[in-house]
Amino acid sequence: MISALLISLGQACNPLLPRPSPPRDVHDLRIDDFKVVMAMGDSMTAGFNGAEKADMKEHRGLGFSIGGDRNAVTLPNLIAAVKGNGELVGPSIGTLSKPTIKATCAETDVGVCRLGSAVDGSSLQDLIDSQVKYLHQTLSTASWAANVSILEDWKLLTIFSGLDDAVFYNTTEPHKLPTSPELFATNLDRLLHYVYAVFPRTFVNLVLLPERFQPKVTTAHLTCKFFKWYSEHAGVHWTDTQLWIATIKRYNEIITEVANTWNSKGMNDFGVALQPFMQEAQLELSDMDSLDCFHPNLASHQGMAVALWNNMHASSSAEKSRDWKQQHNVTCPDPTSRLILSSESSMLVV
Repeated sequence: MISALLISLGQACNPLLPRPSPPRDVHDLRIDDFKVVMAMGDSMTAGFNGAEKADMKEHRGLGFSIGGDRNAVTLPNLIAAVKGNGELVGPSIGTLSKPTIKATCAETDVGVCRLGSAVDGSSLQDLIDSQVKYLHQTLSTASWAANVSILEDWKLLTIFSGLDDAVFYNTTEPHKLPTSPELFATNLDRLLHYVYAVFPRTFVNLVLLPERFQPKVTTAHLTCKFFKWYSEHAGVHWTDTQLWIATIKRYNEIITEVANTWNSKGMNDFGVALQPFMQEAQLELSDMDSLDCFHPNLASHQGMAVALWNNMHASSSAEKSRDWKQQHNVTCPDPTSRLILSSESSMLVV
């Protein structure tokens, strides 16, 4: 298990010297080429109950894909540690005392959320309806992003979404079923079209969903049962747990198909990388927060961050880890390192 005590972000990897020339295209990106980091998703990306002790707060600055709290083990902090100038726009900083529900971060909370647009309970449809707009508006207007060029600077966007499509149903769904695979595929493609329209020069991480966990973990003890009961009375509608794993597996097939289709377009300023570090992780009660037995705890966020970082430095899709719990060391990039898209092998550049 990765621990903040075992990783000193300032010493994990040596800083990279600035490149003599900018990247030619999306196939020539190195991890320190990003000036902006962004993340979309649901409560897991928002860091709900993601601290040492579950407290019903969103620990945005500790979230694996977008957190920027000091000394936190997160993807943005790992990137910042190897950037020659350390400048990285977008990491979330701090904690929200109340979870975001039904809407992106309020204007008063943008200083915490920054370019983490995740909202509790979000389906892919919600990412399309509100989260892309939030990211674009925030990046366009925030004073701390004044030096960013949306058209010219390279951006990293991590999308971890689909679990809420599987485990919750919309009140308009008469059969109380997860989002249909057909609609899920359509929405994912629409989302990428929207992202590309407003964010050229973007490298997208698509996180595959966890397939190896027991849904009964969510009711493993009394506090978890109470949380689920309370959430139902608060308007959260859970689907039949017996449908979860089959639905998630089908979603992962769709995510893979859509990513490969987008990369087959051969665009120079946009690409998608599949990140399967959650797919085969045997998630247990000890990996979840102690209150709801559903959200990853702090140690899990740390392990997921390192696995995502390491997968971004894999030399081929086949070498990427499918189990974040097996990742114990941080892979360090060198001047020849390049990021790869799905179904692509890296070419070392001298």
